[in-house]
Amino acid sequence: MLGTKGSEFSNSELKFPLIASSLLSFPGSVKVWDPRQKDEPVACMEPAEGEVKRDCWAVAFGNSYSDTERCVCAGYDNGDVKLFDLRTMTQRWETNIKNGVRM
Repeated sequence: MLGTKGSEFSNSELKFPLIASSLLSFPGSVKVWDPRQKDEPVACMEPAEGEVKRDCWAVAFGNSYSDTERCVCAGYDNGDVKLFDLRTMTQRWETNIKNGVRM
């Protein structure tokens, strides 16, 4: 399971457009950016200490049916698919589809 860095999002922060990314220079990490803030992501989900750092090949926002819900879904090279809740900074769901997940 991935560890998380960052704090819980307030309702007002979820109303602004956010950008999700995964960078191969930081294996396993998924970062969420607010274009109004420079240099620092507003959230970072990454492997916990001692866990295998899988390459993240795909990220997308999901579960955004209201201004108070926002999740990021990430797909990894080993077939893991994980859904992260940005309000609580927790992993909400995961599965493995046995093949790498690409966009």
